Amino acid sequence: ERYRDALIVVTSDHGEAFFEHDLFMHSRELYDEFIRIPMVVKWPASTPGFAPVVDDPVSLIDLLPTLMDGLGLPGGDGGFQGRSLLPATFDGAPLRRSLYSTTRGLGDIDKTAKPRWMLEEPPWKLVHDPVAGRSELYSLDSDPGERENLAERHPTVARLLLQRLLMQRRFNLDLLQLGPRAELELDPALVEELKALGYL
Repeated sequence: ERYRDALIVVTSDHGEAFFEHDLFMHSRELYDEFIRIPMVVKWPASTPGFAPVVDDPVSLIDLLPTLMDGLGLPGGDGGFQGRSLLPATFDGAPLRRSLYSTTRGLGDIDKTAKPRWMLEEPPWKLVHDPVAGRSELYSLDSDPGERENLAERHPTVARLLLQRLLMQRRFNLDLLQLGPRAELELDPALVEELKALGYL
């Protein structure tokens, strides 16, 4: 009975590579094997009409507004970059939109920073290396494994997506500057654990 009435979410913070792009396990890259993760949501059995599968990619930033919307909590309709997925899961509303991802690129054995930024605007996906000033462009419809870099073949598309990517990054940085930032006292042992995992 408790399971039937429960709202359960299972997801992950990153994927793993098994020699796709010649990489193994966790890396600081933004290819799909690292950023395309499962997000499984089980709604209470008393909630009818919930779609069992949503094919369009979504973002983890959508999770909190979705849960707030589904639980009827105030504030779920504003203040988030993400949006509720309930219209897609109950009404079949289309979800196709731009997806943005970034990694600071820390945590390699040599501790050399290797940041990457990514923008996906179907069918295109751009992965940008800001240190080298180099971009990779993939057509996910014809090349879902991201094996053929089309940046030189389609330079206009690559430049347009890079411009949009830089605008999104600027927007995100501006959001971080809004309002006072709370200073948290973290346990030194926790700080060391986070550093070991590459999060600090």
